[in-house]
Amino acid sequence: MVCIYPVLQKYYSALKNITELNPNNLFFDNIAYVDNFFSEFRNITFVLQKLLKTDEEKQIYQELNSKHFSNDLMKWFVSTRNEVLKEHPFILKKKIEVSLYYISGENNIFEKIITIDNDDLSAKEIEEQIKKELSKLRIKEPECFLTIKYMFLNNNEEIDILKTIQKGLNIMNNFIFELCETIGDNCKLCNKFKKLILEKSHEFTLKEFSFMTDCSYAVKENKFTFYDKANLYLSDKNNNLFSTSDIKKIPVKGNILFPKSESLLDLFNSFIITHSLIYDMQQKNILPTFVIIYDDMTFSLDSFFAFTKATIYRKVNDIAKMIKKENIVAVMFVNAMVSYSENGDDLNNTLYDNRIKLADKEMLTFIMVTSNAKEYQVCLDSDKTDDELYILQKIKNNTNNLIDFTFYPIRKAFIEKGLKKSNN
Repeated sequence: MVCIYPVLQKYYSALKNITELNPNNLFFDNIAYVDNFFSEFRNITFVLQKLLKTDEEKQIYQELNSKHFSNDLMKWFVSTRNEVLKEHPFILKKKIEVSLYYISGENNIFEKIITIDNDDLSAKEIEEQIKKELSKLRIKEPECFLTIKYMFLNNNEEIDILKTIQKGLNIMNNFIFELCETIGDNCKLCNKFKKLILEKSHEFTLKEFSFMTDCSYAVKENKFTFYDKANLYLSDKNNNLFSTSDIKKIPVKGNILFPKSESLLDLFNSFIITHSLIYDMQQKNILPTFVIIYDDMTFSLDSFFAFTKATIYRKVNDIAKMIKKENIVAVMFVNAMVSYSENGDDLNNTLYDNRIKLADKEMLTFIMVTSNAKEYQVCLDSDKTDDELYILQKIKNNTNNLIDFTFYPIRKAFIEKGLKKSNN
């Protein structure tokens, strides 16, 4: 057995550097963190090779190396490391994007590129520039909803550094896990570092989520409201974290969520029944959840926390973009929504946080939009979701003439994709 503490120390050093990456840092500090990360990350295998003494150990290493590192992503890591070590510092670019949401979709109202050649902006300066852009739009509603997103890019290839590094860390975690299982020594120091590495790796996974902020803007008050943020993560056997939106292509057939799966309506009805049960089991609570059905009868699921309507709008528009690229045949959604008995005009002129206080009923709402742009909607009284006959009657009376304007971008994407196919 080989004590791989030196390898784990190198990996921890790489993680320590990259978790320091922050949009509020001095730009040159961020470049240093990225440079140091790539250098230490590449040195993991250099140090490991020095530790291996026997032919058997070297053979195991070669097999694991081929299994985990002979892909284009890890080759990019090696070439990038060679560049920052031998040629020049990492050519980093920070991009700030602000999306404003409309019924019809989203609009990028502000974009700023930060490189070593220009000055960075503070959070306060960014807010003031966004307000300036919003003032030009003459918004009639009492409020609007936005997402502010920070990205770190490779200046030459426009590669999203956080997403790319996250994929590389997952591969390295799998490599380290398998290495420890085969030739690693489970000494006290190694086990301590494995725990530290796991904590740092999770810290970086959660960091990407913090680079995006959903918010609302009160027009008359000229004020932003920034909401708490949360996301749902799952872990695999090697303790890599994944948001639910990262998990793709789960077979529909045999899945507990879809007892019946002969047609899209079967899937939707099963979706209603299973999530009504979940809603009751969770004491009338449920996370907003999108289910995306693909043409090969697989699905992906995205459950999330939404403290502002901006989060729903962002998810809808992200799915609309996916429809243009992937073979999606339906999108389903469940959420607990509220209804009002107050006058509609008065409500429309009230800020959402104040309006929701006037709600007098909660409904468990299910929506499905299909690739032919039909929309189905079933609303269940929250007090009756334990009544099977009531649910079945609601499903039986389901119609496709209900329109939820929030989902317009998804319907529009399906229509445009259908027109493109018919014209080809």
